[in-house]
Formats: sequence, C-alpha cells, structure tokens
Amino acid sequence: MTIHTLTSKNIPSTITKNFPKLEENFKIQPVEYERLTDNPVRILEENEIIIDNEDPEFSVIQPESEGLLIKLLFPPDESNVTYTGFRTWRAPLNWTPTTNSSFYGKYIRSASYVRSGSGDRKAIWKVPINITAYYDVYYYKENVQQSRFGKNKPKGAYQFVIHHNNGTDEPLLSLDKDQTGWNHLGSYYFSPDTAVVELTNSSESRVIVADAIKFVKQ
Repeated sequence: MTIHTLTSKNIPSTITKNFPKLEENFKIQPVEYERLTDNPVRILEENEIIIDNEDPEFSVIQPESEGLLIKLLFPPDESNVTYTGFRTWRAPLNWTPTTNSSFYGKYIRSASYVRSGSGDRKAIWKVPINITAYYDVYYYKENVQQSRFGKNKPKGAYQFVIHHNNGTDEPLLSLDKDQTGWNHLGSYYFSPDTAVVELTNSSESRVIVADAIKFVKQ
C-alpha cells in the first residue's frame, strides 16, 4: 500500500506499507466513502511516553576529531540537505539523519544511523518521567535494512544501555527476527530524572539505526 501525502508536511511525502501475508477474500466488496469524526487521531495512550530522534531529548555522542585518511575515504556531505539517503554498503562513520517510510515519526519519519564500530558512538534518549513506577521499555525497529524480497536479513544485535533506579542493564535486541515495530527491551523502575537509554555502535550488524524509544507505565 502506498500513500501519497502530496502537499502535507510529511517527510517523506510517500509512505509505503508492505503486507507480506495478505490473503484474498472474494466475499468482501470494496466501498468508497468519507467518514467525519470529532475524535482526533491519537498516537499516544495516557500511560505512554515516546521520545523520537526528532525530539530535543534525543542526542548523539561521537568523536570530533578524524584522521586525514578517514576524511579522504569518507568525505563529509558538503550539501545543505538535512537528511541523506540510507545506504548500508557505505554507511557514515558519524551519526547521520536519514528518512524512510519504515521509520517512526508523527510527521517526519526519520532516524539517525551510523556504521558499526567499537562503541565510541552513542545515541541517547533522556525520557522525562513524572510518576515513579515500573515502565516497560520498547525500541522501534524498522525493516529498512531488509532486502526487497526479504533475503539477506541483518545479522547481529543492537547493544542498549538502560539507566534506572536499581542500576544499569545492557539488553540486546536481535536483528535476525521479523519484529518490525515496537520491540520490548525489559521492565524497569524509574523515578523522575533517572530514565536514560543509550544505543552504542558496537554490533556485528553493518549499520546501527537510532529511531524512537517508548515507555509504558505499568
């Protein structure tokens, strides 16, 4: 299914949704109609908190200095564009914003991605907590790394670091499973100013993608 949002402020303006297990039902008759509603569209429940890479609570850490050889092999993008195309065969050495309809976003479906490395580059989500409680932590995993026909799925795992009231946990999110969407990382006890989630570039995967984090109050 392809949705063309035309002159809206959506980025990208074309949103594609795949249905790999679609079954035909000849008893269903297609209809065309318009339905007006007074209830606005909700992307959040009352017990949920979502921090996207477009939000001010998201930041990245990466070395500022680069050697001459690195600059020659991986020259910086000198254009003034905000987002670059997503490429796995020559992923950037630093966190770089990119867009794809597979990413999470209210209007801008974007993420930051980087080439895998030693763990010296991190994406950080600082989640504002108002109520002390246990929260389920989720990460939004896209399918942009998969090939057109579902082959050559990404290998390895994403290494997260979650700071909570009882210390620090380092859950792994495997990439070789078809779990596009929200993936559960664990349940933790948080109080205000303690919720921090980090994603490092230490992985066997070719690239690391930093998108959105969701907290659901239990």
